[in-house]
Amino acid sequence: MQTRQEIYIVDIELNYIPNSAGESKISISNIKSFMADIQLVGQSTFWTARASNIILEYTVKIRSMFFNNEKYCFFGKKVYKIESLGKTDDANFILLNLSTYEDSDNSIKDAIGAWINAN
Repeated sequence: MQTRQEIYIVDIELNYIPNSAGESKISISNIKSFMADIQLVGQSTFWTARASNIILEYTVKIRSMFFNNEKYCFFGKKVYKIESLGKTDDANFILLNLSTYEDSDNSIKDAIGAWINAN
C-alpha cells in the first residue's frame, strides 16, 4: 500500500521554565511541509530493526535535499520518530524509516498543530 500525502518533518526544542518544578515547554525549532510517498516498511527492514527492539511502521520517500537530520515526522494526525534512513535507486531521494512516537502528553503533537494553525 502506497499513498501520497502531505507530511511535516520536524525538530523540536525543549525549553525549561525558570522557577518551576522542572517543567519544560516544547517548541518547534525547524519544520518543513511537503508531499511525500508513504508506504508500509519492507519486511527485511522491519526485522532488522526489530532485532534492535525498534518497531518500524512506515517508510517515507522524500527528496534528499529536504532532509537535514530532523527527528520527527507528522502525518495522519500522528507523530512518528525517524529511526533510520534508507537509500533508493535514485540518488536524489532517501527513505525515512518511521516508528510511532509515544507522545504521552501530546506536547509534540500540540506544538506541531499550533504551528500548522499559525501558518
